[in-house]
Amino acid sequence: MPSNAEQLQAIANSYVMDGTLREDGLRQVKMHIGESTFPVLLGHNKLPELVGELRTLDMDKVFLGYDENTVVHCAPRLEAELERQGIPFYRCVMGVSEQNKTMASLDHILETFLKGGGSRCAALLRSALRLLVR
Repeated sequence: MPSNAEQLQAIANSYVMDGTLREDGLRQVKMHIGESTFPVLLGHNKLPELVGELRTLDMDKVFLGYDENTVVHCAPRLEAELERQGIPFYRCVMGVSEQNKTMASLDHILETFLKGGGSRCAALLRSALRLLVR
């Protein structure tokens, strides 16, 4: 494994994503974890298309997991688009810092999920979605 920045940058520059550009303008990238693969969709200013993809899933609701920052910056746009497309959702807001990574926080998340009617058919969207919403 290279140990200096130039070699690492050369590796990063030579990497080509295993993906395709779709007709709707989204890029579908195949992610690899061990022998398994799964699709990841990327798009700039493509929130309606990304939210529309939720309709292709076998799910009954979307569970949105935000931290205190993403709920302010991402929730208004994302939740408005979910409502516009008639996709049911509910949310849970968690703290931002390491001190919030506790069993009590996990209890809060699970309680919110169960009170919201979460089932094995719910789609879970983490705060990482903020990268897609910007």
